[in-house]
Amino acid sequence: YTGIYGTSLGQLQCEKLGIETGLYVENVAAHSPAMDAGIQSGDVISSVDGHPIGKMPDYYEYLQTKSAGDRITLSIMRKNQDGKYVRLDYELAIEER
Repeated sequence: YTGIYGTSLGQLQCEKLGIETGLYVENVAAHSPAMDAGIQSGDVISSVDGHPIGKMPDYYEYLQTKSAGDRITLSIMRKNQDGKYVRLDYELAIEER
């Protein structure tokens, strides 16, 4: 469990962001590992531990290979003050749910 709820992005949306695949973060649960790490609604997850992630089932499937307490690195695209997307990396711990 990371506390991220999102949706897959289409090819045109990904091209606009300059990424191959991505998940749009619709919601981050309060007091979740993702919120504690700094992930925000509106972020776009491009990879997890270097593995491109394009669909929520892919993301959940990857999490199933991890155990509670394991740490993962999410590479995200976030819009900056100039309206351009920049890549940021966040590390967070998996929690059991």
